[in-house]
Amino acid sequence: MSVYKISACLLDYPNESLWQAQDECFVLIDDDSTLTEKQKQSFTQFIRDYFALPLMDAQAEYYQTFDVGYTTSLLLFEHVYGDSRERGQAMVDLMNQYAEHGIELATKQLPDYLPIFLEYLSLLAQPQRHAQLLEIAPILRLLMFRLEKKHSRFVALFDLLYQLSGHQFDDNQLKAKVSQESSETTNEKLDQIWQEEQVRFQASTGNNKPQVNNATYYVNVGADRRSHL
Repeated sequence: MSVYKISACLLDYPNESLWQAQDECFVLIDDDSTLTEKQKQSFTQFIRDYFALPLMDAQAEYYQTFDVGYTTSLLLFEHVYGDSRERGQAMVDLMNQYAEHGIELATKQLPDYLPIFLEYLSLLAQPQRHAQLLEIAPILRLLMFRLEKKHSRFVALFDLLYQLSGHQFDDNQLKAKVSQESSETTNEKLDQIWQEEQVRFQASTGNNKPQVNNATYYVNVGADRRSHL
């Protein structure tokens, strides 16, 4: 489905080839029968405004939006498992699921990276795609409100994906939760994040390898298991 493929590209780090594909995006959106006219207009406007940026400005904006801190991380399991051991097994199970649909990841790619997950959704039949999208809908809504707090243009894109899921969430409860979260943009907070990332990196270079089993994984985010979210 083109809406998922385009969204996957838009949520990946901006590059020259994406910037050159603007017209193709418009055509694909116009031909997508799953979108309402209002959704098509919103999607098209987002792309037009985003691509109006010089590429380097878009790259800087992307970095500040998604790569600084964890609250708007595009790694789905970051918002489900945090640093728990369950995350490693979930990664393995999801990679197995991808492999069944012919998706092979590069060495440094993490399977819970949202653009990869959206690409995966585009390969599924409608019932499966909707079920998988519904599972990550709470994460999409959480990220949308956090992006709204940052006054980010990407709010529109996350809102569209959430609409497609058909999920109904208690927005008032979620907004209150997000409003109480502290900012990650202070120098002290950024220093803390850097130190945490260093610890995670060192831990990931160890010899502990997750055990593979045949369980089918789906992103069950009905209950948020991160104590600090």
